[in-house]
Amino acid sequence: MSGQGTGRKARLAGSLLPPPGPARMLAVAALVTSLGFGGYTAGSVLFFTRGAGLSTGQVGVGLSLAGLLAVGGNILFGRLADRWGPREITMVVGGLQVVALLLSTVVDSFAMFLPVVCLLGVSEQAGKVCRNALIGGAVDGDDLVRTLAYLRSVLNGGIAVGAMLASIAVRYDTRSAYQILLFAIAGVSLFGYSLYLFVPRTRPAPRLRKKKDFPKAPPSISYVFTGLLCGIVNLGDTVLTVGLPLWVIGQTAAPKPMAAWLHAVNTLLIVLLQVRASRGAKTITGATRLLRLAGWTMAAACPVFWLAHDFPAVWASIALLIGVLLLTASELWNSAAIWGLSFSLAPAEARGAYLGKFSIGTTLREVFGPVLVIGLITGTGGSGWFLLAGLMAFASACAGPVVRKAQRESGVSDGTLARGRSGSG
Repeated sequence: MSGQGTGRKARLAGSLLPPPGPARMLAVAALVTSLGFGGYTAGSVLFFTRGAGLSTGQVGVGLSLAGLLAVGGNILFGRLADRWGPREITMVVGGLQVVALLLSTVVDSFAMFLPVVCLLGVSEQAGKVCRNALIGGAVDGDDLVRTLAYLRSVLNGGIAVGAMLASIAVRYDTRSAYQILLFAIAGVSLFGYSLYLFVPRTRPAPRLRKKKDFPKAPPSISYVFTGLLCGIVNLGDTVLTVGLPLWVIGQTAAPKPMAAWLHAVNTLLIVLLQVRASRGAKTITGATRLLRLAGWTMAAACPVFWLAHDFPAVWASIALLIGVLLLTASELWNSAAIWGLSFSLAPAEARGAYLGKFSIGTTLREVFGPVLVIGLITGTGGSGWFLLAGLMAFASACAGPVVRKAQRESGVSDGTLARGRSGSG
């Protein structure tokens, strides 16, 4: 009996962790850094408002500015990753993030807050681009999407745990408690980024060592527009974290804790299902199909959320749960589509630069998404759900033609993921 239990545990671990090797070490590093990120996202805004004395408007302005600067930062650090190696640049942006976290502990004015939060935003977003470029160089093309799916499962689990640990500081709700939290996050982040030293180094191709040989990226506006479509569909994440709590509490009869429960359901399902939901994203055709499916599924979720407005508590809760299940399915498929399309349409010798440009869509979503979602959901009496559904349907309908054009302009055939690999050593 114990042997059967051990076997089940081994199968469960195998479904949540990549196989031994570079992918396993990447997962460990991602888990550690995600603990810090989860703690930061759960406690930073409260520190800046309640501990540092800033207004919510000042914090909002700072976060929006940081998001805008991150668009250029992703492109810059993506190119640097191609030129000097993604592992090295990943650790550089990790170091910048640690410095920003330490500086944030002494913020006590808006003038100090702006440069610190901008450094935090740029380094955090650039870290995602450089880490993905590192994964692309360390993992074989056939295993790339599967590895990225593993890492997203690990990241969500780590973020959830980090957020729960941050609740200790939130409970005390003092400046010193938040400062201790930020010091702890900085230490965890430093340790996590140091683990990338154990990932094999990916070197740029020899012909890229001279600046004049470095390719300009991307040559195709369709590639960038593909990323924008993915960013539109990715508004589902903003709906979950920003719009839905306001809708649940202010516009439905569902219990107020339902907002937190729905987020927990989403996180758990992503941890358990992301690897399985990513099947089929290895080809451009498969990834495009997942992007379209994600858009239509999110479009279907919006009117379901709207139904909760007029229902009594029980039926409103059921409608909200069904909506989150649809939203989560969209998020799972869209993530897989992002990986498949961004890597398949990018040459290995300029992967970092291409990924930096592709990320414009998701970065702009983080900047303008909260304002758009709040305006549509709370400022229209509920009819905004149908406008949001229309936007999702539009993105889904555009996916096929835009991706096909990007594929023609890139000159890559279907079935090729992450064309070639940089040399590693």
